[in-house]
Amino acid sequence: MQVLHGFEFEVEPLGDHTFKVESQENIDQGAGLQEVQSQDLMDYQLARDREQHLACELFRYREDNNEAAFAVAVVEKIYTHESLIFNNTVACEVISKWKAGLKDDMDARSDV
Repeated sequence: MQVLHGFEFEVEPLGDHTFKVESQENIDQGAGLQEVQSQDLMDYQLARDREQHLACELFRYREDNNEAAFAVAVVEKIYTHESLIFNNTVACEVISKWKAGLKDDMDARSDV
């Protein structure tokens, strides 16, 4: 029996990477049973698995004893990842507002 956000429920693992969740009662309000839900975790991927995948992908260069190829592959992976993060950050609406506010502040200071 698990309790989360005022609800009691039981979680039963099924053989096909899904879980059957049965809500027992609302502890805060005493509500009755709620409908059964299932959550498919077949496509779920942990961050630690992605890191291991990167390590395995770059591991192939060790057999060739080609250190330059390994270094280039690592730099490409880092550059691609950082470029995506940077581009997503710059394209973010909040950043646009922040940049506009910063520009206004700089313009106001230059007038002084």
